[in-house]
Amino acid sequence: MGILSEWQFVRVEKAADDSTPISFTSIGEHYWRQQVTKEEELRVAFPVQDKKIIFEMMDKEQRKAYEGPFRFINVAQRIAKLLRNCGENLADLLPHRLLTDPSGS
Repeated sequence: MGILSEWQFVRVEKAADDSTPISFTSIGEHYWRQQVTKEEELRVAFPVQDKKIIFEMMDKEQRKAYEGPFRFINVAQRIAKLLRNCGENLADLLPHRLLTDPSGS
């Protein structure tokens, strides 16, 4: 249940010649954070002395690769929408899905 409530980040790669998705990646916040952050030592000026402190910094290029955060159900809805927009029949393509209608309607 913890995984279902964890924030998710997604990356959709589309074909260069059209908007057809060719790859879909979903990653939970725990692993996403490891992927898009880096530690950097910066000098901080205090009244008496300067110190170097390690800060966690976001890699902007890595961050731009993902959309989110989303809840798990929102990721399922996004996948269903992408597949429907490509003309796929969810009942045939995903016969063992847990949610028969992830759109919630």
